[in-house]
Amino acid sequence: MYSKYFLICISLVFGCVTLVAQSTTPTKVIVIGIDGLTVDGIEQASTPNMDKMMQEGSFTLNAQAVMPTKSSPNWMSMLSGVGPDQHRITKNGFDKDVYRNNPTCPQYSEYFPTIFTLLKEQNPIAKTALIYQWRGFKKLINPNDIGYLKNKMIRAESVARKGLKYYQEQQPTLLFLHFNLVDFKGHLKGYKHPKYYKTVERMDEMLKAFLDLADQDPNLCILLVSDHGGIDKNHGGDTPEELTVPLMAYGQNIPTQKIKKAVSNMDVGPSIAKLLQLKTHKCWEGQSIFK
Repeated sequence: MYSKYFLICISLVFGCVTLVAQSTTPTKVIVIGIDGLTVDGIEQASTPNMDKMMQEGSFTLNAQAVMPTKSSPNWMSMLSGVGPDQHRITKNGFDKDVYRNNPTCPQYSEYFPTIFTLLKEQNPIAKTALIYQWRGFKKLINPNDIGYLKNKMIRAESVARKGLKYYQEQQPTLLFLHFNLVDFKGHLKGYKHPKYYKTVERMDEMLKAFLDLADQDPNLCILLVSDHGGIDKNHGGDTPEELTVPLMAYGQNIPTQKIKKAVSNMDVGPSIAKLLQLKTHKCWEGQSIFK
């Protein structure tokens, strides 16, 4: 029996090729950050909306998390375009002064610059928002760089509803949504448990409303990312199950292709910057997946 991934791959015109630029680029990005979403979870669960992103957008199921495969180091690497050796966050529950005590980017002594920093510096009138389910997310970013912050959402559906409402009313340039339900279930039941797959399906259902937005707006890109995978009921190590994560981009001006090049979580920030026509920060090391 052919895997879902194989059927998606052969459906792409001329096979799996490297990402290329389009004549028109999006001017708005919504990031759907799904904590602990494994590649196996996508392949085993029924995920029609993620499948649509892969069939009609650009994707890889072989992106790599940074070590250690914990949430804080990887979300920060996505936001900042560097690894933990530069942004200094190597674990969850990190000391709030860990970067201040040993800064690595000149002229940034309090927080390592993130994609939100770039937007504030290069497009100060742009609206930005971060709505997150896991409270630890807030510690990663300079709150002065973001126009709207919201947390303490008990259910993931609340994050989705709030994100949709904010986007429809404010039309932000960058909206970052963090969902913790999938990782929570992985820790509780295991990353290969049937209830984990059911939770992936629940997350997939929430994704549809955001894809509908992109179908209606040629200037919008939906970017789906995951911080790490999982093995048994945990993560943090260097196994393929923990390191390998999905990355998907969907929108009317996003090419329909599998991303052939090697991709790291450090490439997420630079890719957003490329989409929004921002200059990549001089302290960043990641590369955009878009040419």
